[in-house]
Amino acid sequence: MGTAPPRPQTPATADIGYGFPGNLWIVNASGVQYRAYPTSAAPANGLNLAPIPSGSGDLTGDGLPELITRVDECGAHTCFGTFRIISSARGPLENIVQSPWQNEGQPGDVISISFPEPRLEDENGNGRLDFLVHGGTIGSVGAGVIRAYTEVWRWDGTAVTLADTLLDPTIYRHHILYEANDKMAAGDIDGALFLYEEAINNPALETVDFLGTAAQTKAAIDQFAAFRLILIDLQQGDIIRAASRLNWLNSNYPGTAAAFGAAQLINGWTTPDNAPQLCTAVETDLATFHNPTGPLENLGYGNPSLTAVDFCP
Repeated sequence: MGTAPPRPQTPATADIGYGFPGNLWIVNASGVQYRAYPTSAAPANGLNLAPIPSGSGDLTGDGLPELITRVDECGAHTCFGTFRIISSARGPLENIVQSPWQNEGQPGDVISISFPEPRLEDENGNGRLDFLVHGGTIGSVGAGVIRAYTEVWRWDGTAVTLADTLLDPTIYRHHILYEANDKMAAGDIDGALFLYEEAINNPALETVDFLGTAAQTKAAIDQFAAFRLILIDLQQGDIIRAASRLNWLNSNYPGTAAAFGAAQLINGWTTPDNAPQLCTAVETDLATFHNPTGPLENLGYGNPSLTAVDFCP
């Protein structure tokens, strides 16, 4: 008679740090097909605490369900959820998440978001389920007023990757400014133009008073947005509108860093080809001003910090 193979060790059950060093196995008649960790106990790492099943569905379109696992870890103010998607679409059961993060503790194979609310649905109507997870806020006053969002994770034929980020509706002026900056960075100039004008002109938007007053924050947003609008006008060849916006800036915020930089921008502009060199010169001079972006430099550690180098992308 043959000797039976040794049975795998039972996962350890002692507490480590904030978590529990359990494991998660997927077993069929042939034995263990997947283990969350290669050893019996999870490493002492916040992303490697005991995983639990958190739903299943066919994300890859192969007719077989994927298993979504979840790990939760909470600090003093904020809880983070970490998700993996276990699938046999590429052969043996494995985690098929490929994330853009490569930071320490985020090895590029997990979905991690604060205060997560996950769900499975066909977000783009292609007949396959997507993994959507809503969250992104921070439970600390020092983080400021943060805009929540939904990440859409989708099978791309090779891995489950981040397909889209959907921002929540907002009533806050600084959120509109940040969204305008993101659109401009992505090349959506028309979208950015609309949102910069919204940030300045929409009376229904609320303005926070984090380290400065609401009036100081509104003034800083006006100045930054007006500078960006002037840059867009120049890129679109509308010198007259750019000059009109500069007149508005000088009338409402004379002597400010934004007004100075905008005038330098208009005076030095020739074609979009010289914009990088001109922007470098403008931002160098803006850095000589004391706190040229005012409260926008710090609206909480959960929000982007805007300084002199952010005026002219």
